[in-house]
Amino acid sequence: ECKLCPDGKPFANNGQTELPLQNGKTCADLEANDDCNENYQFLCGCEDVEPNCSLCPDGTPVPNRFLIIPSGDFVSQDTTCGTFDALFSTYSDSTCAANQEDMKSIAAYCGCPNME
Repeated sequence: ECKLCPDGKPFANNGQTELPLQNGKTCADLEANDDCNENYQFLCGCEDVEPNCSLCPDGTPVPNRFLIIPSGDFVSQDTTCGTFDALFSTYSDSTCAANQEDMKSIAAYCGCPNME
């Protein structure tokens, strides 16, 4: 069985944090299924871990976390800005870089600072 957090430390919420757009799958489910993708460390609340990617380019928290982004180009269901921020926190550096253009329009819609 793998450990998601570095040094085998426990994660926050006893692993009950739900993964964005994963139909209720939790951080504990990742470990139980031996799927310890390090990109989930920040979302799952591991200590001393920073996200590779965030919705607001300057890393600030998303101002309008509960604002709904209607289904369409990005997702097949209505999704909040907070869910997108959580989703982007699981992206690797390369995935983050590859999605910058889409992320900019979502970031502006969600009220991230310094978006023009």
